[in-house]
Amino acid sequence: AQGSGCTVTPLPFREGGPGGVGLRDADTVVVFGVGMLGLTACAWLDALGHTPVACDVSAERLAQAARFGAKHAATPEQIPGLVQALTGGRGADAALE
Repeated sequence: AQGSGCTVTPLPFREGGPGGVGLRDADTVVVFGVGMLGLTACAWLDALGHTPVACDVSAERLAQAARFGAKHAATPEQIPGLVQALTGGRGADAALE
């Protein structure tokens, strides 16, 4: 019906934000897909002191992710090299999709 809607809340946010999924301070977290939920994840991760790395095929979405707290942004083809460079070869601490 007109004027009605629903809100979908991903489990990690319902359970207290990304910290609810076992992240530690300053972890590097790759966010795959930076639509509405991915942007929210970047904002939460940044606010909690983590390093969000946005990954998307859209240059427009990657630019928007930077405004929502993503510290780095890359296309799927670029993400492996970027993450290796950022973490000294260790890899990301976590990934959200």
